[in-house]
Amino acid sequence: MENLTLIPPSFSEKTMKKLTYLTTLPLLLFSMQIMAQPPVLNEYQDGAIKYLLSQYPDGCVGVEITGDSSTFSQGISLALHEKHLPHCWGGKGDPNVSPVFMHADIDRFGRIFKANVSEGMRLELLTPPWKHPTKKVFAQYGIEVLRVELFANNTYPIFYVSNEALFESSKTTKRREALFKALLKANAQWDFAIATASGKLYFIEGKKRKVPNLSQ
Repeated sequence: MENLTLIPPSFSEKTMKKLTYLTTLPLLLFSMQIMAQPPVLNEYQDGAIKYLLSQYPDGCVGVEITGDSSTFSQGISLALHEKHLPHCWGGKGDPNVSPVFMHADIDRFGRIFKANVSEGMRLELLTPPWKHPTKKVFAQYGIEVLRVELFANNTYPIFYVSNEALFESSKTTKRREALFKALLKANAQWDFAIATASGKLYFIEGKKRKVPNLSQ
């Protein structure tokens, strides 16, 4: 004989739907609250934000953390906006308007990336011919390096390369892993990044990196 679950007659189908709704709604609201929580900053990211704000008069710039960085693992994205107070920006500007004037990403090591600016310094563009052990590794894999840009006092290179099948697959391949390991060795275990002509980005972390000293 099958086990039957009996519902008391007083629990109509309409009542059951209402109970299900009342049970599900708090769970949905709780899930939405979790999703709406801003990213948690580590001490390096917190220091980087303080460094950015220190470049402007006190109280004249606001920070809005717009979410997790789409570029850096465990990174954050933020926007800086003007506050039009009497002592800010020469007293000009509508106090009811707070325009954004900078978008930036901060990685988990506190390095600041904005367009062509890193740690407040303009990137240095290296033009061929360039000499570095990594050049030989790229050549061995048949990869054309279009240009190199340096961040963080010339210690963080971004290699811009032509589109290669090695980078097009979304899955990690043994050959691509071998390339990254060889480049790390050639780059003396310093962090670096690779950007393809089609816009794919790969950020490879080694054992060495220059983290900005923001305590001074």
